[in-house]
This record gives sequence, structure tokens and C-alpha cells, in this order.
Amino acid sequence: MGHGVEYGQFKRGVVGVPAAHTPSALGAELRWMRGVVGLSGGDMAERLEVAQGTVSRWETGRRIPNPIRVEAWRAISAYLVRRKIRQGGLSAHDRQSLNAALARLESEGYMLRLRRLISAYVAIWTPEMLEAWRECPSSKLPPNLPRDGH
Repeated sequence: MGHGVEYGQFKRGVVGVPAAHTPSALGAELRWMRGVVGLSGGDMAERLEVAQGTVSRWETGRRIPNPIRVEAWRAISAYLVRRKIRQGGLSAHDRQSLNAALARLESEGYMLRLRRLISAYVAIWTPEMLEAWRECPSSKLPPNLPRDGH
């Protein structure tokens, strides 16, 4: 399965995006998640095992990532926020901000929001994609995703 699809390109087994619609809301969420943990586009790309340009295209809306990649992005962000909180040495304001970000990242409402943002652009779903969607968040994540028991 591909990492995403260019505007107007529709293929079996990938997420399709209508050429007339700009998915800025999804890109904004991806940028927010990356910013909360202070990762560069290259750092997030490395963790997701994609090219830095792919991350850039997802964030700008030129491509739409598949649901598994978005869930991996969210899970990586939540893991790194938890790690920052555990490491300590934070001001009260930073700790409060990170706790709020973590609560958002781990909420069912936020996961549902991400899924809705993706599904707004889906043109073709294969049975495999639907099954992977149902099995998220943990069983289909990239093998290099850090896990800490959550």
C-alpha cells in the first residue's frame, strides 16, 4: 500500500483525494502533533519510515496519508509527550501544556476527529484498508514505533 496519493490520482488500494479540495485541517493537526513534541519533519519521517518530503506533502495537503500512518503519527506524538513529562525539569506551565496535549492526543474524541478528517478525502477503500482501520491503533503500526505499555 502506498503512503498517500497525489490530488486527482485514484488507484485501487490507496486513499484518493479530490483535486478540488484542500485538506488543510488534517495537515494542521499533523503539524500540531509534530510541534507539540518539537520534532522536525525529518525526525517524524524517520520515525514513520517515510521520506521527509512525504511528511511535508502530508502537512501541506498535497498528499493524504493512509489511516495507519496517521495513527502511527498520533501514537508517536503521545509517546514522546509522555516521555517529556516523565523526564521532568519542566516549568509548571510547560508541564500543564504537555499534560493538556497528552489528554487531547489520547482522547477518543481526538482519534475520531483524525479519522473523520481522513475519511472526508477517501475515494476508494479496499477490504484490507477497512480491516486495518478497524484494528488501529496498535496492531498495524510500524514495527519501530516505541512502545511503553500504553
